[in-house]
Amino acid sequence: MQDVGFSIRPATQSDLAAIRGSIKLTLGHPDVEGRPPGLRAAVERGEVLVLEYFDRRSRSARLGGFIEFRLRVDDTVTIRDIGSEGGVSHVAIVKHLLTEALDSVRPVAATAKVRRDADSWNEILGTIPGFQVEGPPEYRRPHYLNVWEWRRDRAAQESSRRLRRGRR
Repeated sequence: MQDVGFSIRPATQSDLAAIRGSIKLTLGHPDVEGRPPGLRAAVERGEVLVLEYFDRRSRSARLGGFIEFRLRVDDTVTIRDIGSEGGVSHVAIVKHLLTEALDSVRPVAATAKVRRDADSWNEILGTIPGFQVEGPPEYRRPHYLNVWEWRRDRAAQESSRRLRRGRR
């Protein structure tokens, strides 16, 4: 049996080539043919986290995903982009990165804009406590975007509600 673990850490400039090479599915470009993200300035500001897999037997590591966010002065976070390798682990990687970013920065609220036709991204955000679609979709040529908002108080209420349901 393989012993595989992962860690989430701030991205470095040396991670950019691996991100461009291995990450194909992103929130900003949900089509597989999407362009790789330009993250150099965000990495310099410390606004990118990466999820890295470790395989102890082969003593190698690879990047499984990244999240780019911007902390604003009003203590809210804008999720600018999230990306992960394709495959079965896609949903788990995205959820780990989102929860780590929200836990490490501790904002009052967060927003993410997702193409309305990007079903998998909308489903992922819909399953994370505290996220819900706010207002009507926005139009940014040529797509409509759902504006997802996360609130810390709403997340706490939904989590406690889920715990109470589980105890019955």
